[in-house]
Amino acid sequence: MNRFRHTVALISAIVLMSAGAAAAADEPSPKEQNASPGVVDKVEKGVVKGAKATGRGIERAAEATARGVKRGAKAVAKGVKRGAEAVGHAAERVGEKVSGSQSPSRDTGKQESTSP
Repeated sequence: MNRFRHTVALISAIVLMSAGAAAAADEPSPKEQNASPGVVDKVEKGVVKGAKATGRGIERAAEATARGVKRGAKAVAKGVKRGAEAVGHAAERVGEKVSGSQSPSRDTGKQESTSP
């Protein structure tokens, strides 16, 4: 599952970086906007923090999904086991009934008489 988490994190990082690069190419530079460098730095730091938080969120979601899949697999295995046991018990009961209906003397311990 680690491979899945890493793949998801890598893909999300690529998407975030490419979106940021596309937005940066369309925007004029900070000098052209007459913005103070402190504001631009704060915005850049905020974007970086947001990207990190998104990555952590995706990792946590992947972990939760893995836990859910694991729990689901356990539930399926338990259900299959219980179903197999139920089928076995049913087959055993049917077998007892079938063998009991053919020769009831086995169940009661009596011998059948052959006299006319």
